[in-house]
Amino acid sequence: MLELLMNEMARLSLGTIMLLCAIAIIAGFLRGLAGFGSGMLMAGPMALLLEPTIAVATIIILETCISLPLMKAAKQDVNWSLVKRLLLGAIFIAPFGVLSLQVLSAKSAGQVISLLVIIAALALLFGYKRKESSTKVKEITVGGVSGFFCGIAGISGPPVVLYLLSWRHNHMEIRATLIYYFGFIDFYVLIVLLIIDDFSMLPFIIALACFPFMWFGATLGCKKLASTNPTQYKSWALSTIIVGNVISLIAVLLR
Repeated sequence: MLELLMNEMARLSLGTIMLLCAIAIIAGFLRGLAGFGSGMLMAGPMALLLEPTIAVATIIILETCISLPLMKAAKQDVNWSLVKRLLLGAIFIAPFGVLSLQVLSAKSAGQVISLLVIIAALALLFGYKRKESSTKVKEITVGGVSGFFCGIAGISGPPVVLYLLSWRHNHMEIRATLIYYFGFIDFYVLIVLLIIDDFSMLPFIIALACFPFMWFGATLGCKKLASTNPTQYKSWALSTIIVGNVISLIAVLLR
């Protein structure tokens, strides 16, 4: 078993591992501070550093793991009705995202992942606002789109975050609801991915190496939460996500 782990890790250079850990710290900080942003930040760079299917699996594992310790403190602020409706849509559509990832080439997958993140982040940054309030049908539909994003790119956040932030919601409620929703859907998509794709230990090994750094970043983000202006954070976080994924998209195009 140890020999297998060493052989898997040998596929990555030391520089790649260091970059992955640095990305995990920043992603963890964003997740701890606002409850979202980590997957969006990791998607482009990790798709550039790793094979797309390995990158998606690694992101989902990290997202699932980081949700667990954040859940306890967020429990009292969760909108459970919203979580259930989002999951209802996501559970049915997510497998189609996973299947789409299987048929895309490595280059195409990297482009799709970065483009999806950039478009969603730009919409949030420039203050997209919904004209109508939420309905059950809309929330289930948003969950379905989110599930597809999670399956194809490991990022369930953009559709849900865009939907919630484009209407009047309590910041703490949004954060708590996102933490729980991401935890549930990421675990589900991970199971689907392992069933559909060939099983590999590499995503688990990479996640194991990166998680302590992500948890360190999340701890810093949680401590910063009380003194942070949500509007200021939103601009900084989305700008960071856009820059990281633009760099990744350019690198993929030049590859």
